[in-house]
Amino acid sequence: MNRKLLHTFAGLGLATLLGAGCVVSSDDDDGSAGASGSAGSGTGGSGGGTGGTAGTGGGTGGTAGSAGAAGAAGAGGSGFMCTPMDPTFNACESCRDEKCCTEWLDCLADGEPCSEGGLMSEGEIICIQDCVLEAFMMDPAADPVTVKASCQGTCATDGTLITMATNQLFACLDDPTNGCPIECFGQ
Repeated sequence: MNRKLLHTFAGLGLATLLGAGCVVSSDDDDGSAGASGSAGSGTGGSGGGTGGTAGTGGGTGGTAGSAGAAGAAGAGGSGFMCTPMDPTFNACESCRDEKCCTEWLDCLADGEPCSEGGLMSEGEIICIQDCVLEAFMMDPAADPVTVKASCQGTCATDGTLITMATNQLFACLDDPTNGCPIECFGQ
C-alpha cells in the first residue's frame, strides 16, 4: 500500500478519534428519588460526537454531543524514529539519533539523495562519512575542512552539490559543540 495513502488513513483515524464528542453528566441531585434517565443518542458527521450516558438514581439522561469537526490528515512521514542505541554498538548512530534526530528524519524522506543518493546509492551522508574516515586513515594530518569539502563534492548525487537535507544533517553531525564530529568523522 502506498505509504502516503497509509499515512492519510492513519491521520483520518486520529482526526476521528480526536473529534469525538464529550459526555454530559449532572451533579445536581436534589435528594429525591427520581426515575432512571434514558440514554441520549445521536451522531455527528465524519468525526462527530456521540450522545451522553444515562443518569443513575435520580439523574436524567445526557443530551447528544455535537458533531466534531473532522481533522485534516497529517503530513506523510518517513516511518522512522530516532532511538539512541548503545553507543558501544555504533557511537555515530547513537549520537546522531540523540542530537540530530530532526535532520536525520529529513534525510530519510522518500527519494531524498541524503539517504538514497551518493556514489553507490548508499546515501550522500554515508558516502561523505566513509570518504572522510578513509581520507584521515590515509593521511591523519590532512586538513579537516579541505577533506570534508572535497568529500561533499565527491558524494553529491548530481556531481556538484549535496542536497539541503544532507547539508543540514552534515552540519549538525559536524558541530563541535552540539554534534557528533568525533563519533561520525573521527575529528
